[in-house]
Amino acid sequence: MKPSFEIGDRVRFNRQFLQSTCTYTGQSPRARGTITGFWGYKNQQATIRWDHPYFSDSRYGGAHIANLQKVKP
Repeated sequence: MKPSFEIGDRVRFNRQFLQSTCTYTGQSPRARGTITGFWGYKNQQATIRWDHPYFSDSRYGGAHIANLQKVKP
């Protein structure tokens, strides 16, 4: 069962996504952020405020919810 996400949830990329993109090192495996909104078909895309500049100089990015997992507080 897929986890449900809400605005304010802390997230990171899940293991399956990182392995499918051969991302084992660098910023992506360590990226953490907070969901600030949803958009797209059935709100399956999340807008995320990353804790560090992840994409260029912006702290904001997005990801499909299937590629995310919640970070335990």
